[in-house]
Amino acid sequence: MVIASALAQSSGILLLDEPTASLDLGFQLEIATLLSRLNHERDVTLVVSTHDLNLAATLCTELALMKEGRVVARGPTSSVLTAANIRRVYGVEADVASHARARHLTVVPLTRVEEDATRGAVLDGCDSDREDGAREAGVKACATGPAPKASRSAALQGCPAPRHIDTRDVRRRLAWTVAGFGAVAAASCVFAPVVGSAPLNLSRAFSHSIPFADNVDAQVFFVARLPRVVAAAVVGSGMAVAGVVFQALLRNPLASPDTLGVSAGATLGAMLAITFHVDVTLMGVTAVPLASFLGSAGALGIVYALAAARRRGTSSTVLILAGVALSALLSALVRLIQVIADFTDTFRSIRWMMGSLDVASYAPIVMALVPMAAGFAFVASLPRVLDLISLGTEAAAARGVDVRRAERVALVSASLSTGAAVSLGGPVPFVGIVVPHIVRLLVGADHRLVLPASALFGASFLILCDLIARTVFGPVELPVGTVTAILGGPFFLWLLFRRLA
Repeated sequence: MVIASALAQSSGILLLDEPTASLDLGFQLEIATLLSRLNHERDVTLVVSTHDLNLAATLCTELALMKEGRVVARGPTSSVLTAANIRRVYGVEADVASHARARHLTVVPLTRVEEDATRGAVLDGCDSDREDGAREAGVKACATGPAPKASRSAALQGCPAPRHIDTRDVRRRLAWTVAGFGAVAAASCVFAPVVGSAPLNLSRAFSHSIPFADNVDAQVFFVARLPRVVAAAVVGSGMAVAGVVFQALLRNPLASPDTLGVSAGATLGAMLAITFHVDVTLMGVTAVPLASFLGSAGALGIVYALAAARRRGTSSTVLILAGVALSALLSALVRLIQVIADFTDTFRSIRWMMGSLDVASYAPIVMALVPMAAGFAFVASLPRVLDLISLGTEAAAARGVDVRRAERVALVSASLSTGAAVSLGGPVPFVGIVVPHIVRLLVGADHRLVLPASALFGASFLILCDLIARTVFGPVELPVGTVTAILGGPFFLWLLFRRLA
């Protein structure tokens, strides 16, 4: 039907992709005969992509043999389709001989040759991934027919992903990426505590001759500013990494930690702790961040249960819809609690919901680092998996990825990071959207680079936003979420219209 539809348009060139795939021998012969007749009788130029070397030998009189994107040999089929060339491209010893009755070459694979002689090539039709991160793929034949009234021809070339990637190049890029973004993050951490609405004398702040209780500069630096900067770095890293994972998992560039309702669950937990004056302290951490983290975990559990109810694995569409519905429900409950709460508690909760990094001790930071470190440890095993899942679950499964397990790990790791970040700094908006896209513009889409770069740049981004919030209207401090929304809102709109265009 596809061939007939193309011919009905009186096309001079016919492009076909694997026309004999999944066909029995009878239909393969019919397709080959039909294509040959089209070329000879109707002067149709044929461009056929196939893994079948025998089909290429049947249809074509010229071949261009390619490996890793480079031409190995080109010319008449009889001179190009040789055992030596097949060994160079496929890494296979093959018997190439002229068929007595069919009068064309036939290829019979015999055995695999030593890997060091054909490094980077794999057997025909095979597509596998090595643990060292090098990408290998099977060789794909592209048969290019003649121009009208010309003899048949063909080209044998690598499939879309046959390129052997040098892991040293990846490691070198990773080292430069981490060094560059790490330098920016380190400079932000050093510069931000020094700047503020109140003047600071660093020599007095680090002086051991003045008691700490009498040293105002030391108190400003170590109690008021440094914990806040560290908290901003932790929250920014967690939200940025979670955004990267959610966007790859859901295959949606507009996905963020807010998409699945995790932030809404954390907000509801914090609201309950504030409104009902829960007085619980665990290792120096108050009830609000604890309740916030538990709320985010509960929201994740509900969304995942809804998405996995079909018993066929999770679905990105179901995950997004379940997250949107749950976010709406939890937001309604938050507003209900605000109505019944008194004015003081409502003001405190609204302030928290706008994003607050007013941290005056290191205990909440340490407690947030525990689940965030666990989430980052899971994420460290996901870069290659996220690259494949972002192309589609079917493609990932075809490459040997356990999609259901990978989805669970990705959801849990991203939610742990989100819950820890929200419990420490509140639901700071747009960090999980803005940072991953800026990083991709700078380093590309390889998650081996995107994940560490996003963690470092997310820290720098939120430190800068908090610095603006502390100083732009000093001594009055803006909620850091207001600054991220002002910066992230226009970026979000630009991204949306750029995608629609």
